[in-house]
This record gives sequence, C-alpha cells and structure tokens, in this order.
Amino acid sequence: MATIRQRIRNDWQLYKKISQTIVNLPHFISVVVLVGMVFQIFNTNTGHYNQRS
Repeated sequence: MATIRQRIRNDWQLYKKISQTIVNLPHFISVVVLVGMVFQIFNTNTGHYNQRS
C-alpha cells in the first residue's frame, strides 16, 4: 500500500493524506480503547484489580 501511495503524482496529495488517515485511524482508536480499559482496571478508587474482597 505504501509503495502505491508513493508512486502517486503530486496532483493527488489530498488522496494520499486521506488514504493514510483511513488506514491508520483504526489502529489509533484501538490503542485509545486499550489504554482506557487498563486505566479502568487499575484505577485506585474503583478498579477491579485494587478492590478488596
């Protein structure tokens, strides 16, 4: 995919930026969700890991 995008002429710069955003956005969202889950689990007040039984 990167090779194809690299060969596109300068006239298509907008397409290159949009395609890069579409390809990378799911990875960014999954990292944000994973970090949020880790914070919820290890939260000192309400996290499941630190709850006392």
